[in-house]
Amino acid sequence: MIVKLRYEPEELKLLRCLQGRMRLSPKDYSYFLNLEKGFSGEQQFDQLLEQSSEEWIILNDLLFDYSNTLFQIDSLLITGDCIYIFEVKNYEGDFYIDQD
Repeated sequence: MIVKLRYEPEELKLLRCLQGRMRLSPKDYSYFLNLEKGFSGEQQFDQLLEQSSEEWIILNDLLFDYSNTLFQIDSLLITGDCIYIFEVKNYEGDFYIDQD
């Protein structure tokens, strides 16, 4: 059961509007594409969790302030036995691991 839904980031909404009205700088356009891709990956992850028949509690997009440091957790999954923290990435390409 998803208790806290994931919403499209305001920054992504803003950049999407700006991109439709003007030409973004290469740096801003790259950042925009990364935000789009990241949000898409998070949505795909949410769909995978929704398909589960398990009685889990799912909290998305949690923002914490600890010792004057802000950090965000993409998804927190609480089961009867354990708590899982997920940081979702949406990379593509070939990845290789050399030694260990």
